[in-house]
Amino acid sequence: MAISLRLKDIRKKSKMTQTDIAKILGITREAYGMYESGKRQVSIEVLDKLSEYYGLSIDYLVGRVRADETIESLTNDERQLLIKYQKLDERGKQTILSLAQIEMQLSSD
Repeated sequence: MAISLRLKDIRKKSKMTQTDIAKILGITREAYGMYESGKRQVSIEVLDKLSEYYGLSIDYLVGRVRADETIESLTNDERQLLIKYQKLDERGKQTILSLAQIEMQLSSD
């Protein structure tokens, strides 16, 4: 799938408008629309912002991997949690994993 079609598909699945995504990127709706129509090449900076916002890899955005190899099936809250987790240092990650383990034990009781 071409990157332009993939961007449009992801945006629609997220129930966002071109204007919404353009605001996130700090560009005009017209400029973003050109990405989706394939009339303008997407820069690495824009891909990076979209990747972070959607919680998807740049490889997925550019069509190098299939959807089932991504976190696309996660909810927006789950993606945001994963993004925040990835930014933690090792101590922070261990704290989150410990809390999750405690919650799982409490839920199974």
